[in-house]
Amino acid sequence: MTMIALHDIGHDYVTYRKMQGLRGSLRDFFRREAERAVALAEVTLRVGAGEIVGLLGPNGAGKTTLMKILSGLVHPSRGQVEVLGEAPYRKSARFLRQIGLVLGQKSQLTWDLPPTETLAVLQAIYRIEDSEYRRRLGALVEMLDVGAQLHTPVRKLSLGERMKFELIAALIHQPRLLLLDEPTIGLDIASQRAIRAFLRDARERFRTTIVVTSHYARDIEVLADRLVILKHGRVHYDGSLADLLTSHRATRTLRIEADSVPAGYPLALSPVSRGVWECEVAEGELCQALAMVARDLAVRQISTQDRPLEDVLYALFAQPSTEEQREEPCGRTIESSPTGLPSGSPIAGAS
Repeated sequence: MTMIALHDIGHDYVTYRKMQGLRGSLRDFFRREAERAVALAEVTLRVGAGEIVGLLGPNGAGKTTLMKILSGLVHPSRGQVEVLGEAPYRKSARFLRQIGLVLGQKSQLTWDLPPTETLAVLQAIYRIEDSEYRRRLGALVEMLDVGAQLHTPVRKLSLGERMKFELIAALIHQPRLLLLDEPTIGLDIASQRAIRAFLRDARERFRTTIVVTSHYARDIEVLADRLVILKHGRVHYDGSLADLLTSHRATRTLRIEADSVPAGYPLALSPVSRGVWECEVAEGELCQALAMVARDLAVRQISTQDRPLEDVLYALFAQPSTEEQREEPCGRTIESSPTGLPSGSPIAGAS
C-alpha cells in the first residue's frame, strides 16, 4: 500500500529585501525587491506502508520543506502530493488523526507543565478512551523508560527526556505515518541509542511508516530501510543504504601495527598513533597491498575497514554530479515590480 505519493513537487519561498535607512524604507514602500528561493524542484517519491525512509541532504537541500509539505503545514507551489490517500494541505480531520510530527527545533510540550498535562490534552483532541489511553501511555513510557519524569515540569527535564516525551506525544494516537525532523539533534549518545531502539520497536509493534531526517549518519544506518538524498531541492539518490555504500566505497582503509615503516615505502602509510599506520587502498588492489605488507614489514596486526558512511555522504554533498554541472542549479532570483511581487511566480506561504 502506498502511504506517500509525490509527483513533480516544487516549492518556492518568497521574501523581500529591506533597504537600509529612511531613503531605503521609502523606496521599499513604492517598489520592493522580491527574492524567490527554490526550496524543492521536481521531487517525485513514493513510500510504502511500514517503511522507514531516511531523508538526507546538506543544509538548504529542502528536507524540512518536504516534511512540512507531507504534514500539511506548507502548500506546495506546484506538483501533486497525496499522503494517506489525501491532500495534506487540506488538513482534514481524518488525515490529521493518522499522522504524527516531531520537529527537533520546535516543541509541542507546555514549558511550565509536566508532560502528563500535554498528553491529557492530546487524549481529548484525539478522543481516546481512558482505558485505551492508559494502555498506550503505559506501553510508550515503558519503552522509553521515562515513568519517573511523567509529573516533572518540562522546563526541568533534560533535552533527551524532552525529546522522548515529544515522541510519546506524536505516537499516543497511534498514527499510521510518523514524520521526524532531526529527532536526535543535540542528544547524548545514550539518548540517541534509546530513541533509535524505540523507533525500531515502534515500527514493529504498530506497523508505523516513518520518514526521518537527520545529520547523524548513525541514525540512518540503524533506522532506515531506504535512503533518499536531496541536493539543491532534487532527489539525488533513492535506494537502499547497502547499494549506496557498494557503489561509492571504491577504497578501503588499511591499518597496520608495526615497529616501523621505512621511508619511501610504496604504500602511502601515514602514522595515526605510536606504532599504527593507515592508508587508503583501492578495492581491486587490496589483496596485493596485504601481500606486500606481510612480506616487507614486521607487522603485529593488519586490519581493513570500510569507508565510513559519513565520508560517503560528505563526498556526495560536497561534489556536484555531472547532471548538476550541466544544469542551472536551483537557487535565488531577485525580481522587482511596482507591487513588489515577483512576476510570473506563485506565492506559497512559508513557515
